[in-house]
Amino acid sequence: MPKTKHFRKPVQKGRPKKVRCTALIHLNTAKIRRDLLESYQKKKKELEILDAQIARTCEIEEPAFKAFAAIEFGAAMTRLREVIEKNLLLKTRIDKLYHMADRNYMSPQKYCHHLKSKVTDSTDIWTVLDNEIQELHNKATCTKEEFDEMEREFMDAEFDEFDDETFADPYDNFDDIDDEFDDEFEEDPQSPFSQFFANLFPKHKKNEDEEKALKKLYRELCSRHHPDKIGQHDAKMQRLWHSIQEAYEHKDLQRLRAIHADLELASGKSELRCSDIHILINDTIFEIEMNRKRINHLKKEPHWNFSSATDKQRQKIKRRCLQDINSSISMNEYEYDCHEMEIKRLMNAYPPRKKTKTAKSSKQVPKKKNCEQKIQMDFDI
Repeated sequence: MPKTKHFRKPVQKGRPKKVRCTALIHLNTAKIRRDLLESYQKKKKELEILDAQIARTCEIEEPAFKAFAAIEFGAAMTRLREVIEKNLLLKTRIDKLYHMADRNYMSPQKYCHHLKSKVTDSTDIWTVLDNEIQELHNKATCTKEEFDEMEREFMDAEFDEFDDETFADPYDNFDDIDDEFDDEFEEDPQSPFSQFFANLFPKHKKNEDEEKALKKLYRELCSRHHPDKIGQHDAKMQRLWHSIQEAYEHKDLQRLRAIHADLELASGKSELRCSDIHILINDTIFEIEMNRKRINHLKKEPHWNFSSATDKQRQKIKRRCLQDINSSISMNEYEYDCHEMEIKRLMNAYPPRKKTKTAKSSKQVPKKKNCEQKIQMDFDI
């Protein structure tokens, strides 16, 4: 059988031929928009469920728990508040003592001894301390005013000695040229200079346009969705109004447009672009995450689902709350005792010294004996 010869294709040399695209892939934007709208509606329903849980906890569960707590352990809460106030009072007094001792270049013990020397029958040591703090404040205010007045007098006296020609600015001639250029630039915005600088710095014009669009959109939202104008003050309306205010304060035009698009979409007045729907979905996902974190924090509180709790569960909540309150009372009482001991230590660091003459005579008598013994020993030698 004769062998067949296989011929190789000749290798093409040079650049490959250009292949032109004859048709573009057609995207079904209507289907993409429909899918995005469905996912947005699902996320929005999830957000509404979480908002309802938070609103129920804040409006129903928390007031019911507060009424139960006032009946069951109101005395313990009053005791806790009293201990906290006493503890804060002592802590502020100690801070004042250390601050004033530092300002007077003394140790805290020495400064307390200084305060005790000023105590009279009509004033105690804390009144003396408050008076010294007020005196220091008044002295600092007067010193600042005197220093500012002296500085003004000094500057006036220094500048009066020289003529205006001494301090003539060598660049004063250039100011007139700058003013002429600015006037010309402002009078004719279509001049070659203005077009040249507008092409060089287009960002300035862009920022102005964005600021105008931001103010226009904010006014439109305020005129349509202000709670006082509509007459709605529920949690949903408050959340919408806070989001509008936050976006305007941070000058977030994209966020404000997304809020406007969401409201238009809910009313069914306009068809949104896919990019706008993407922004709405991302914002909704962020709000869902924040609400979940808040709900996880609320679940640790005793007022979570309190109205639907049984008697056994309520007794358990009561024991836990009493235990927390008693532990807080004991901790604050311990801190109060520590602060009280610190004040006593500072006050009693310099006790009054008793002057006795016996101590001096007892020290000098053995010295005389030693001297007499030494003289007698010298004579004996």
